Amino acid sequence: MKGTVLLADHLSAESEAIVAAWRAAVELSGEVPDATRLTYHEFADHIPSLLDRLAERLRGRPADPAVDGEKHGRMRFRQGYDISEVIGELGHLRTTLSDATFDLAARNGLDAPMIRAAHSVVNEVLNEATASAVRHFRRASRADKRAALARAELQRQAILDSVRDYAIFALDDRGCVATWNRGAERVFGYAEDEIIGRHVGVLFTPEDRDAGVPERELETAATVGSAGDDRWLVRKDGSRFFVSGAVTPIRDDSGRLKGFSKVARDITERKWSEESLKEADRRKDEFLAILSHELRNPIAAIRSAVELARTPGVGDQVSWCHEVIDRQAGQLARLTDDLMDVSRIAQGKIELRREPVHLAALVARAVEAARPFVDRKGHRLNVALPDDLPTIEVDPGRIEQVLVNLLNNAAKYTDHGGRIDLTAEAGDGEILIRVGDTGVGIPPEMLPRVFETFTQVDHSRSRSEGGLGIGLTLVRRLVELHGGRVSAESEVGRGSEFTVALPTGGGASRASGGA
Repeated sequence: MKGTVLLADHLSAESEAIVAAWRAAVELSGEVPDATRLTYHEFADHIPSLLDRLAERLRGRPADPAVDGEKHGRMRFRQGYDISEVIGELGHLRTTLSDATFDLAARNGLDAPMIRAAHSVVNEVLNEATASAVRHFRRASRADKRAALARAELQRQAILDSVRDYAIFALDDRGCVATWNRGAERVFGYAEDEIIGRHVGVLFTPEDRDAGVPERELETAATVGSAGDDRWLVRKDGSRFFVSGAVTPIRDDSGRLKGFSKVARDITERKWSEESLKEADRRKDEFLAILSHELRNPIAAIRSAVELARTPGVGDQVSWCHEVIDRQAGQLARLTDDLMDVSRIAQGKIELRREPVHLAALVARAVEAARPFVDRKGHRLNVALPDDLPTIEVDPGRIEQVLVNLLNNAAKYTDHGGRIDLTAEAGDGEILIRVGDTGVGIPPEMLPRVFETFTQVDHSRSRSEGGLGIGLTLVRRLVELHGGRVSAESEVGRGSEFTVALPTGGGASRASGGA
């Protein structure tokens, strides 16, 4: 469109030159009657209007219907000219001027030399106009093409810069960074001037660099046509994140390798989610295995006791059978209660029956409940409570359950003959209850997960001592329901300490110490 407008402007500018050339030809045409010469000059007056109509048509403006009916308005134009159409339209102009010349000659009896002179002027001027128009059109076309390429590049860069979630950048044939979009800056943390020219290996983990992974990835892309890039990479600050991406080669028209393009997206959260789902699935399978073991043992003992009780002449052993059945049934009941509690808490169906209580009374009941297991393991249990602890407003049964679980957990993971300490102290608007032991301790990598459902630190010990790995989960959730918190500290081989913090009820009464 721009080329046709430039051509129209050129024809308008050339109008005076064409008229001047025409008039000069008339004056140089030899001896002609004055009337005939006047007629030629009158025709010259029409040349600007003919050129103006051509220019208007080239600009895409509608033609004047009143003019279209005239003989000199036979030319037809439309938008979107290519160079052949421009030359064609100039041909139409040539024909129009020639027809006008013949019309004048016929009406005025002009001689043949004058007609040839007129045609010579028309041909010479329009030939030059055609050549000049072609030059203008080609210059305009080249300018349009350069402008279109520049606009396309700006648009491409704008698109790349607007992509914030994807790192999109180019490498040269050596693997050095050549371009860097804003998404890459956000994902990797490097500014453009910090990364351009550096080898892409700087984005890989040290172990992948040592294994030659960056070079193999580029080699695969160059050979196969693309290479997957789902792996852990490294940000500028040294932190690692998981990306999903691809590398593809960039080649010129002859097929020679010019470099590579690389696209990468941070999917660390999705990776962790997938890993969490796998871990949850693994723990579920492990829980089902533990549950079947925990159920099978009491049931097997009960069945054995029942069979023995049915044996004729069992005599005094009947009471022993009753004790076995009662003890194992109690174990099954505790397992069932724990499972039900986890389910109720998860569904928000636990209702706390709060009341002001003295911690010493809760501790005494918890120690009484845990004592058989602690004694069976040969541990020494020490309880030390201050005399001036404030009352707390809690559900007594649930906090007793918390303390029993912590004491049983300490007894389970402490070798025979160990020590368990239960202490408490008043804090700032809260009471801190601590249960420590001299047991095996918790590995550092397990410490953050110790309160998660079905987590067990030592599976072999859990299997031998019983338990589903939900005791500490119940501890945390019950404490949190009371508005408190629980934490764990441990060192492998040197025991563990669990701290429960419960808000005080604000009462003025004090509890008596001892347990």
